[in-house]
Amino acid sequence: DVRLKFLEKYQNKTLITFNLRNQKFYDENRISERNVDSSQYFDLIRFLVKNKFSICFTHDPGQGLLENLKKNNFEYELFDKRDKAGQFANLLSLICCNYLIGSSTGASVIPLMNNIPVYWTNIHTPFWIPLKKNDLVLWKKFKYPNGNLLTMKEYLNEKLEDDYIKQKFITLNKIKIINNTSEELLNGFKY
Repeated sequence: DVRLKFLEKYQNKTLITFNLRNQKFYDENRISERNVDSSQYFDLIRFLVKNKFSICFTHDPGQGLLENLKKNNFEYELFDKRDKAGQFANLLSLICCNYLIGSSTGASVIPLMNNIPVYWTNIHTPFWIPLKKNDLVLWKKFKYPNGNLLTMKEYLNEKLEDDYIKQKFITLNKIKIINNTSEELLNGFKY
């Protein structure tokens, strides 16, 4: 029943699934470098809606973005129910989409296995790289207090692929982690 309703609604549409990790994702109290500011995705979603794409979310992207979508009368679907039918619809949104846009979570593996293009945004580690020729990655910026950005060479030399070492390094050097801007997110997709 869930599958039929889903297919009936989306079979003749181009579906873009958003998987945006935020504090609500794991009901976290801490601020994680993996989380995103979902309000920065509004201009990208406006572009997609204007170009007749259907929009859905694998979980609640945050009230700020949802309120803005409602205010602008943008249709979207939220597949965040925790019952069996809701989780199945969530899975369908990942295997039936035409494109996945989002931050690094395990859910992005599902479109990868189905050869669906993935646009990874706000990636916090440079080793999260495109796996297929139709994938795209936008990394977060790591900025020193003097304005310089952390380079790939520094990242490798300091062995920052280890989360514990990276957190120590970021704290010690007072590095600010900068999310992708609205303009970067939009331009990356248009690329």
